[in-house]
Amino acid sequence: MGGSSKSSLLGVIAGAVLVVAAADVALQQLAPIPARIIEVDDGVRAYEESDPDVFVLGSSHTRSFGPVRDALAKEGVVMTLVPVEWGTFHSYEWVLDHRIKPLLEERDAGGALGRSRLSRAILVTTFFDMCSFGQGGDSSNLPARAWTGSDFLADVVRNGLTDFNRNYLQTRYARALSFSVLVQNHGHDFILDRLSDRMRSPETVRRLREAGIEGARSAMEAEYATCNDAREQAALERMVDYLGGRQVEVTVVLFPLMPSIVSDTSRATTLRRYADWIADLARRKPIRVVDITEGTPLVDDDFQRDRDHVSPEGNKKFAAWSLEHDLAYLREARPTPSRAALPR
Repeated sequence: MGGSSKSSLLGVIAGAVLVVAAADVALQQLAPIPARIIEVDDGVRAYEESDPDVFVLGSSHTRSFGPVRDALAKEGVVMTLVPVEWGTFHSYEWVLDHRIKPLLEERDAGGALGRSRLSRAILVTTFFDMCSFGQGGDSSNLPARAWTGSDFLADVVRNGLTDFNRNYLQTRYARALSFSVLVQNHGHDFILDRLSDRMRSPETVRRLREAGIEGARSAMEAEYATCNDAREQAALERMVDYLGGRQVEVTVVLFPLMPSIVSDTSRATTLRRYADWIADLARRKPIRVVDITEGTPLVDDDFQRDRDHVSPEGNKKFAAWSLEHDLAYLREARPTPSRAALPR
């Protein structure tokens, strides 16, 4: 290729890059990039840098405990949050086994535990954590949300580059280009939502909201058929056994759901079966159960447009209420367990 041809090609590429960059900047004025959320890596890093009294593990709802953590910090209680986006119990167990256990069990040169204060663990759950996905394989949220570089390389050595382990690369790519609204929009479509909101009438917004609520209500009723997976149950029991074996008090929290998406049918089926199973687990193992699926001050407007996650202001309301009610025990001192006899 001649010099002039190369220059022309480079000019075309540079022009295309400038067009995309200009479009990205323009779109950000209409649809700003959502605030960054806490991920597994952030929670593990926080654990590495501290010696927490309370460890919170669970789905994306774990992020709602941010204001709880901040309130307890003012009282001298250190809480660390590890949210596993789009997870179920086998995902949480993987994170516990591969990311948290090494920190819990780390010892210094003299054989003493490097972190010894942990006395309580909270597992944040909903009925969805018992849902069945596939035939026993791991979920794609693990490479996307929980793996380290070594986990990715080990899987590539075993299996080659696959659709499954490629989730790791896709997430790292998105994080590397966190400044680009076009990249961050991939898989979320918040740009379309924001632009559509500007053109929809209040009546259209109301109708779409009602349709979304009805769809979520029907989905929860239908999930009675799939959300009672034995593999997920076993993963929860193993986590309880491990933490209990380290003299850590375990609480299973059944997290609040948006009130309007809970029908009488799902209350009597999907939700009842899950609550009954957790209650039976509490009879068999020494755990505390906090069932706040319903009955909190949270109302529909405290939930985000996905009808699942609580809004930032709703999280503050949840923290203030829960620390005066079902989670008030977190303010009470619990003696640090004796670690001397724990297995190495």
